[in-house]
Amino acid sequence: MKEGDLANRNPMLHERFAHYCEGLTQALRAISAERLEDLVRLLESAYHERRQVFVFRNGGSGSMPSHFACDLNKGVSYGREKRFASPLAI
Repeated sequence: MKEGDLANRNPMLHERFAHYCEGLTQALRAISAERLEDLVRLLESAYHERRQVFVFRNGGSGSMPSHFACDLNKGVSYGREKRFASPLAI
């Protein structure tokens, strides 16, 4: 890529990306460390007690809860003796 090619890039793409990054930063800063720790403790408890986890979303796409359930069953459980007890996305 030549140095002059940067001037020919799509400014709308850069603006959208910057806006996305700003929104993501705000969302991450809004997460309470204490609440996140509470969630982790609940999930750890469910894991050790072999309790089933139900993941749902009110409105919008069902793909987010589905991906989270998959992450619990495969990603978080990878390399462990046991997996989460069949997380279910609703």
